[in-house]
Amino acid sequence: MSLKKAREIRIFQDDAYLSLDFMNQAGHLIRKSDIIAYGIKMKLGLAKSGDYSSLPVHQIPIEKGEPLALELAHFVESVSTARQPKVGAALGKSALDVAITITEQIAAAWREA
Repeated sequence: MSLKKAREIRIFQDDAYLSLDFMNQAGHLIRKSDIIAYGIKMKLGLAKSGDYSSLPVHQIPIEKGEPLALELAHFVESVSTARQPKVGAALGKSALDVAITITEQIAAAWREA
């Protein structure tokens, strides 16, 4: 639970950290190798502790706009031009299966509580 309104996901991988902010439609990626390089710069006195300006932050482009409207517009365009959509049927079904499973698990947890 959060006291602030947020729609974010943070993904920690072995080699990077990815943050996507869906509410503000922005995202960034920080690579582990860049953090290591930043640490070396600090040890050599080329960067000050807490000064992250020398740490490369890679911006992730996120298509601006209302997500459902963008999705529907893309679907209409795909149908009218007979082109494959960005997300095909198999991936869409997989996402739906995950959403249904999550919904069922939440409902089961509420029943048990």
